[in-house]
Amino acid sequence: MKKIAILGAGTVGGSCAQILLRDAAVLEKNAGEALELAYVVDLRDMPDAPFHDKMVKDFAVVEADPEVFLVIEAIGGCGAALNFVRRSLEAGKHVVTSNKQLVAEHGTQLLALAKAHGVSFLFEASVGGGIPVLHPLSQCLGANEILEVRGILNGTTNFILTQMLEFGQSYDAALKDAQARGYAEQNPAADVDGIDAGRKICILADMMFGKNVDPARVSMTGISTITAEDAAFAESAGMKLKLLGRAIRQGEQIAVFVSPHFVAGAQPLAPVSGVLNAIEVLGKRQKVIAGVCADTDVWGLYTGAAKSGCAVVHVEDGSVTGRETSIFTAPTDETEADTLSALLSQYYLPRGVLPREILLPFAVDELSGLETVLTSRAGHRVTLRVPQRGEKAELLAMAERNAREEVERVTTAAEREDKTLRSLAAMCGLSAAPKRMESYDISNTGASDIVASMVVYAGARPLKRDYRRFKMKSVTEHPDDYASMEEVLTRRLQRYADGDEKFAPLPDVFLIDGGMTHAAVAEKVCAVFGLHIPIFGMVKDDRHRTRALTTAEGHEIDLHADPAVFALIGQIQEETHRFAITYHHESHTRSSVASALDGIPNIGEVRKRKLLARFKSVKAIREAELPALQSELGRAAGRAVYDHFHPKEETP
Repeated sequence: MKKIAILGAGTVGGSCAQILLRDAAVLEKNAGEALELAYVVDLRDMPDAPFHDKMVKDFAVVEADPEVFLVIEAIGGCGAALNFVRRSLEAGKHVVTSNKQLVAEHGTQLLALAKAHGVSFLFEASVGGGIPVLHPLSQCLGANEILEVRGILNGTTNFILTQMLEFGQSYDAALKDAQARGYAEQNPAADVDGIDAGRKICILADMMFGKNVDPARVSMTGISTITAEDAAFAESAGMKLKLLGRAIRQGEQIAVFVSPHFVAGAQPLAPVSGVLNAIEVLGKRQKVIAGVCADTDVWGLYTGAAKSGCAVVHVEDGSVTGRETSIFTAPTDETEADTLSALLSQYYLPRGVLPREILLPFAVDELSGLETVLTSRAGHRVTLRVPQRGEKAELLAMAERNAREEVERVTTAAEREDKTLRSLAAMCGLSAAPKRMESYDISNTGASDIVASMVVYAGARPLKRDYRRFKMKSVTEHPDDYASMEEVLTRRLQRYADGDEKFAPLPDVFLIDGGMTHAAVAEKVCAVFGLHIPIFGMVKDDRHRTRALTTAEGHEIDLHADPAVFALIGQIQEETHRFAITYHHESHTRSSVASALDGIPNIGEVRKRKLLARFKSVKAIREAELPALQSELGRAAGRAVYDHFHPKEETP
């Protein structure tokens, strides 16, 4: 068992704490050892937080516990955060942080301190958020001679510039839009003045070139002076406006700065829009497999969620001399071999100059025949090979990565979602991809406080405005999930039949948290209303993950065949369960509060609700003065409540 402490219970720290609690089993499997959230350090009182029992206000508690092996810093800034990180490292504890200011200004010293005490100081999330960029840049490119690293490092400014360029907004209007969407703070200076991007490029410069760069000495020019006319000029010239952070090596000197740039439309950073970030690394051409490939084309093929793509890497005398990529939609009835065969013919037959060797990821039909045709056209022997191992196989893997990266770059989230929904429809035998899905779950603790949740997904996204909650009315003597499910679906469909717009429209699919029996109950309810809506139970594995869908007849549909569908249904099941549990806890709490008011003369349910609405808690009711109670309930009832909570006191 390894103990973990989190410093700060804000958005980042609180989310980390919840993940550690929620996904303990998964983390244990991945880590090979159980991980325990031992402490959450924060000065605030947060009684409603799911980790409130772990909270402490004094960092010294963490510092003194020898069993805490990892500290996650989520405070921000360089005040308390710097102090606590130093003390953690000195106490022999590993530290993880996403604090870019801390890393940019003190990273070198903290790394040295960590090394001196035999622990790690890790800061991957300080650049690029959840995208693992620092490790690949520092480790995977360690043998390359890097000349420059540059990137779009701030999502807020990229969103503002996108709105100005693509939608003609002014700077002020785009900034207000970003603030309304939660992308920009009310005081956006750190973003729009280039400070955030400046801290990140300093971190990247340190990682790539081994040079500690003080952010205070970096020129940072933001976007606040950019006008709509600037954006219009960029558009007319076929360019994009981007705020770039750049670190350029010239001999032993490093130039680091942040400023707006006109980026040509053909450059990799140009199409990166909205709140997305991107990093580009430029270096000298490296020998790939010197002396092995004299004149070779290397083919990579990748089939993505919505698009497919190929990459052709050109190698001459062991050096990569060029790369071409192409995006296409392959016919669904064609194999990858058929697709590759067609691409080879389309690519080479019109060309006058052909390579001597073509490396393919797999064999195609009539390989020898294609060799003969290409050899005849080239005037020299052209050989097609499918290498299985060695350096040439590594080149194939590189070409496939190129194809995959290009496909993923141009594939939109909407396209991925559409592909996922169409795959779900095919797996479930639906006539079309579902546009609306409703999912149901029951939560209870005994015979009381039985509640149900109705969660709605529009395509692959939650539609929270249509979520509904139900408190069971007919199931009172003992818990009965089947009877509860019958009641909630009956009430939902009756509300629709009665013309209640809050329960319109009907879904394309019903998803029921449970097995075939739950699905059968839902089918019975639909039959009563004369409806024929596809219904599936969500079957969970021993780790409470949805592993399959089942019909009322017991036909199971394995979700592992499509990882995207598996992830979507699992997400829906978790969201439905979360919504049910949340409501159940709220309902149970209200019941507990109401029970504290039982036994007071002349205080029935109506007056209980009035009291709770006015005073919010039993504690506040107990501490209320008699005039306040009488003002709310009347003279006699107010006195009855006051006397109930003050039996030994004389009342005025």
